[in-house]
Amino acid sequence: MTIVHPGLHVSKKLRSIVLGYLQAIDGVSMDSRVAAELTFQLDLLRIARRVCVRSSRVQLLTEDNSSCLTVRHTRIASDAAELIETSLDGLISIAAIAQSLDVSERTLLTAFRSRYHQSPRHFIQSMRLNRARTLLRDSPNSGALIQDIAAQVGFYDAGRFASKYQRLFGELPSQTVKNT
Repeated sequence: MTIVHPGLHVSKKLRSIVLGYLQAIDGVSMDSRVAAELTFQLDLLRIARRVCVRSSRVQLLTEDNSSCLTVRHTRIASDAAELIETSLDGLISIAAIAQSLDVSERTLLTAFRSRYHQSPRHFIQSMRLNRARTLLRDSPNSGALIQDIAAQVGFYDAGRFASKYQRLFGELPSQTVKNT
């Protein structure tokens, strides 16, 4: 493991560990040096992990060069996406998702932005629109059907639904129905 972009200040604890290590290896036998070096490495790793979790300026890399923050954010975003997929039928809020994952809304937002390059709200909207597209493709032609499907996936304003649908898919919901 390596540290990338160290912070601007050195903690007192880190300084005392380094000084303690240097004093421990000064004029001692090889066996004592090996033991001191192992203790030093473990102390450094413990501090680096703590700093990584608490600070976004310092990131500890794993063997595959992924940041531990990135790994955490990926897990949070994936868990939230799974929760969203299972809850598309009902109303789901960002606060409820964050609470069920035991993270703050800000952490959830950061995780989604790092994993999916969009906010959780846009992710939910995209999932609902994709579900609507699937339902529209699988159903017979009907104008009233579009409004029913829009309401089924959480869009109660047909005009807003059509606008967002067209922005995402490049066609109106009625065109999707006609093309099936």
